[in-house]
Amino acid sequence: MAHTPHGDLPQSENSQQEGPVEVISAEGQSLVEVPGNGFISNADMSRDGNDLVLESPDGATVVVEGYFLADPAPAIESPDGGVLTPQLVDSFVRSPAQFAANSSATDESPVGAIEEVKGEATVTHADGTSDPVTIGTPVYQGDIIETSGEGAVNIVFIDETSMAISENARMAVDEYKFDSSTESGATNLSVLRGVFVFTSGLIGRDDPDDVQIDTPVGSIGIRGTIIAGHINAGGESEITVIEGAIVVKNGSGEHTLSVQFETVKLNGFNNAIEDLGVLKAQDIGGRFGSLSDVAPTFYNAIQDTAKEQGHNEEAANAEADAEAQADADTEAQTEDNGQDTFEDPQAEEIMMKDPVFHQDVQGAKEPAPMADMRHGDPAREGGKNHGPLPGTHMGPPHGEGLPPPPPPPSVINNGGGSSGSSSSSTGTPGLDLTNGAGSPGVSHIVDNINNQIGHSISAVGDANNDGYADFMFTNNSTAAGENHSYIMYGNSSGNLSGLVSTLNDTNIVSFADVDADQGELAIFANPSTGTGFDHAAISGIGDFNGDGVNDYLVGQGQNNATGNAFIVSGDNPVNSIALGGLNPADLAGHSVSAIGDIDNDGYADVIIGAPGTATNTGSAFILTGHMGTIIGTEDVSTGFTGTRVNGAAAGDRFGESVIGLGDFDSDGKSDYAVGASGHNSLTGKVSIYKSDGSTITDLFGTNVGDQFGSGLSAIGDFDGDGKSDLIIGTESTDTARLYAGGTGYEISTDAHRIMGGGGVGDFNADGYDDFAIAVENGSRADIYVVFGDDTPINMTLAELNDPSKAFKMSYEGIAAGSDISISSVGDANGDGFDDMAIGISSYDINSDTLGDGQVIVVNGREVGNTNYVRDGYGLDANGGAGNVSASANSQHLVDMSGSDNFSDNGFAGLSFRGGHGDNEIFLSNTLFQDIDGGLGYDTLRIDSSLDFSNIDYERISGIEEIYLQGSALGPGPTLTLTVENIFNMLKSSDTGELKIDFSNDFSDLVIDDGILGDPYANDDAADIATALGTLAGGAVSIGSGGGYDTFTVGGYQLLIDNTNPLTFQYVV
Repeated sequence: MAHTPHGDLPQSENSQQEGPVEVISAEGQSLVEVPGNGFISNADMSRDGNDLVLESPDGATVVVEGYFLADPAPAIESPDGGVLTPQLVDSFVRSPAQFAANSSATDESPVGAIEEVKGEATVTHADGTSDPVTIGTPVYQGDIIETSGEGAVNIVFIDETSMAISENARMAVDEYKFDSSTESGATNLSVLRGVFVFTSGLIGRDDPDDVQIDTPVGSIGIRGTIIAGHINAGGESEITVIEGAIVVKNGSGEHTLSVQFETVKLNGFNNAIEDLGVLKAQDIGGRFGSLSDVAPTFYNAIQDTAKEQGHNEEAANAEADAEAQADADTEAQTEDNGQDTFEDPQAEEIMMKDPVFHQDVQGAKEPAPMADMRHGDPAREGGKNHGPLPGTHMGPPHGEGLPPPPPPPSVINNGGGSSGSSSSSTGTPGLDLTNGAGSPGVSHIVDNINNQIGHSISAVGDANNDGYADFMFTNNSTAAGENHSYIMYGNSSGNLSGLVSTLNDTNIVSFADVDADQGELAIFANPSTGTGFDHAAISGIGDFNGDGVNDYLVGQGQNNATGNAFIVSGDNPVNSIALGGLNPADLAGHSVSAIGDIDNDGYADVIIGAPGTATNTGSAFILTGHMGTIIGTEDVSTGFTGTRVNGAAAGDRFGESVIGLGDFDSDGKSDYAVGASGHNSLTGKVSIYKSDGSTITDLFGTNVGDQFGSGLSAIGDFDGDGKSDLIIGTESTDTARLYAGGTGYEISTDAHRIMGGGGVGDFNADGYDDFAIAVENGSRADIYVVFGDDTPINMTLAELNDPSKAFKMSYEGIAAGSDISISSVGDANGDGFDDMAIGISSYDINSDTLGDGQVIVVNGREVGNTNYVRDGYGLDANGGAGNVSASANSQHLVDMSGSDNFSDNGFAGLSFRGGHGDNEIFLSNTLFQDIDGGLGYDTLRIDSSLDFSNIDYERISGIEEIYLQGSALGPGPTLTLTVENIFNMLKSSDTGELKIDFSNDFSDLVIDDGILGDPYANDDAADIATALGTLAGGAVSIGSGGGYDTFTVGGYQLLIDNTNPLTFQYVV
């Protein structure tokens, strides 16, 4: 039966238009199952008469008919196991009649107030009014408090209880009673989602049974002082006791936690509670770092415990090492069989001393991932196969640059770290990458003149316009004038092996080629002499000046104390734009990165780190592209046309790492991150910025000496939520932190040194971006490609060695203490899988110990998931050559022939991966996981009405044309696009253009500008230009010709078929 809303039903603020409605009767039901996970923690809930209305974020609606008449009311369960109990419904749902009744009440007194707030948060009162949260905002019984993804608040109640929440949290104050004369009462709270830390006040101390927290995965009875939790919207959650004891209950039973940092995982209300054991304090600090600003007492206590645990572990390890050495000495004496031996006490003393303190410092950073090299925009934030990823160095640094800071008091920094001698094991070797091993899909590019090639690597897009992705790499020679940069061209075979010296005139461009006018790229410190940059950090950046040729960025932060950085013209490499006005010790160019088109003007933009400015306070310089010649100087001291962002204090080393992130906050513009590893006595900090330079959020390290943010790597959309994710490296050499979906996850390699890492695009073409890390294991390097997943987890070597979670490769004969560069290179062989490059600059081909270096290219492949569909193979529902059709939900359709046509066949959850040729993708619904047309001219064909305004706009990329196929008799399909949809497709298009065609005049186009109100009177080309102007970084010019209305913004052009009448309208 159809559901007609009553007149008093409040409309969702997030609802843009009516979506599908499903009606379920509550009569006689104890459990109601809803069709999607978005109807529990993320639902907009309301009461319509006696019906419960649940609206998911995508606009779909479930009406539970007669819910408020049922006695008892049924529980509501999602497919992932999250449950809305009747108690939770009562907490978050009120009718208009209740609002009216509560608005007339005048005897309510506050039960608490907001003590700390960061970012955006709101409180909705029982009378239906809603206010932004500020310090001092009163909190009443019945209030609902919500934060944004980056927002955080700390509520202090009148009995001194506190509740801090963050990360898109939503909580309700169900009941609060307190008698100050007896210091007793009751506290009942509900948390639908987000992270929280609860600290008991007088009520909990008087009677712990009077305190309870309800969630969709269970309830928590407080038997102690401090607890922390993370309630995931998907239903999988964790609860930790910090101090005291708690009892966690759900439909499967209960579990008592009474040991500090003891933690359980709840994978649904009716699933067994999983005991995760006792976590380290450092793990806890990483999980709840978003609360550090609003709950500093809690966070500082965790940090202090982490330091104490670290000292205790170091002492225990030292004692164990001493015992082992004593045993070894005894055994050696026994094996002497009574023979006389010469002992030198002085030598023994030298041998038994602790290792000399060694402090690695960050060298040249390889830059950030970017998807669209034409316009330099990482809109896919990790680079699908149309968008390469410049290399990023996440692990221990290359060794030169900033002077080593002194070690902090009582902190041991192991610098170079373990060389693999650990009680834990990295497991058996993986795919053999050792030179000459002959492993399939692996190429070795080597040198034999001690040049240390592979020092840094960057994708550069399709530099020679042959349909295959290309990349560049540098060497790190100690000889003057011998630092070169090379471009490697992709090809259909995928075989790129060979000596650099013999590849000069085939598919590698070297300085020799440039000197002979045969090449496309030269990066010179002095163009007249051909002197190369020392220790260059490089980045392909896209088209900086609108001439249709990709350009490049090189940093020279280690060449001298001042440093420098140059934007180099891809069309005429002797031309460049240099930074000027620098001071000694600025170290400009220490890190460089493309940051996409942050101002949406059609030209690529860049960021340059200078961590040495103002006594190591540090700065980052943003230069935006523009039409014109790449030549001249940008003086940062006078008349600087870019944007400068500075660190907060001397010693912060702000700008030591920089990275472009894509659209981190979903506002339609690209964002970027800057690391300040020296912040707060070398604890470290990473700041994420909007395109206008305002701060989105700050992320903080856990321990003094960690130097959190010493390395950054943008890894694309790892968890498939449509937002950018990243990995942050530290100087704690066996630990890195993954940030996905606003949550931090630890990657721990169990005392094995992390040698490097970075994003590698979608290596296994499953619709999720992946990343790789290299782990030192004695003389072997194990390199793990970690598969993207919608439920990220903390990872140790056990998870990394699980083939369902990561693809393992191994390289034998690595030099101790050396580093490895890792980068995606895009789809270099055009098979629909992103490929990766690994730089081992310490490789020695001629055994002279000087280091020749090599670059290993590994082609992406079918690993970690077998649900692939290729033309004519297995799951392909269409036997015709050149057509790939889905046969079930959640399949991965891959074009391995170059120009296949795809069809979703009506199925959902699919990912589409185009190759190097021209693809057509037939789409019947918006329930896909991801679409990437790849290189070439790719078309979306649509024959039914589709609304893209309710999906994340970055899930479609690499598309050059949309074709609406209508029936000759009508009616035709209607396509709804947001302005963000349009700009993302323009940025990720190989041509910088997007065409929208109609087969006849029965098809309609609707464009949503996302702004309240409809200012458009004529629905004509002028109104389209006005709508585009809401995001455009420059003026939108209108033209026509060839059957199209054209809309040009800098280097972008939107073409809309004008041969048929067009419907253009505003949509709320």
